[in-house]
Order: sequence, then structure tokens, then C-alpha cells
Amino acid sequence: MLYRSWDSFTQACITLCDQSERPTRTCIRWRHQLGLLVIKVTDDKQTLTFKTRSGVYLNRFDSLNRQLLRKYANKRRAAVPAVVEVAGPAEDVKMVEERGEEGALAAEDGTPAQGTSSSKKKKSKGKKKNK
Repeated sequence: MLYRSWDSFTQACITLCDQSERPTRTCIRWRHQLGLLVIKVTDDKQTLTFKTRSGVYLNRFDSLNRQLLRKYANKRRAAVPAVVEVAGPAEDVKMVEERGEEGALAAEDGTPAQGTSSSKKKKSKGKKKNK
């Protein structure tokens, strides 16, 4: 729905964010050829649009964007069941605890395992060819 009044557009955006079951998102476009700022807020079922050519609305848009970001950040997501991994034998737990900084498993004597980034040699660059 296209709005001509900024106040009604902001109220509609806030109510859409509050009452929507789906996540809402905001799209901002600047059409240089037409000198047109287009702001669109949607939840895939309902779309709210505001178009303007005036630069006065930039500050108003900034405040609306802050309000919507606060609403997006404060929304709680639906609870997703957590996957819990159970460790097998004690050896697996010991190997996980001995992880080095790069994420490679360390040997029992504390040296990095083979194939980690610390055991790799740096590639040398080839010579430049003169034309």
C-alpha cells in the first residue's frame, strides 16, 4: 500500500512490526534519475511503501529506522530445540580439551598435529617476466 502521509506510514510500519508473525524487513532505494527516495517495509503478506522527492524526510526516515531497529532487536525468536552432542569415550573428551589455538588437535607432548597451518611452508612468488 502506498502512503502519502509520513505519520500514517510510520504508525502502519510500527503496527506491522508488532503484530506480524513473520519477520519484517525494510528496503530503502534511491532512484537517482527520478530523484526519488522509496522506503518499503514488508512481511511478505503486506507491503507498506512511502515515496518522496523531498530531502526533509531524511531526518524523519532516520528516526523511523532507529525505531524499527529497536523493534527488530527486541523481538524474541521462536524457541528452536537445541542439539546436544554427547561425548563418547574419555579419549574423545581428552582430544577436544587439547585443542590448539588454530583449532587443530594437539599431540600428547604439546606439539601441533601434522597438517596444521603452523607446519605449512609459505609459498614463494615467481619471478616477474620482463616484456
